[in-house]
Amino acid sequence: RGRMLTHEECTDERIKDRLSSDDNRINRFLITDSNDPVYLTQKDVREVQLAVGAVKVGTEVMME
Repeated sequence: RGRMLTHEECTDERIKDRLSSDDNRINRFLITDSNDPVYLTQKDVREVQLAVGAVKVGTEVMME
């Protein structure tokens, strides 16, 4: 299973500055660079993957 890289592990300079860890050492990726930052974590990615799978299965069942 894949995982989000840490700032130190990232070799792509274009995104390296957007990777950080929070106070609980959870890796996160900065989505917006504003006064109210929005971060994406590995948990967020996994939840989106599960939601996409559920929608796909639901669509397949409805098409039968």
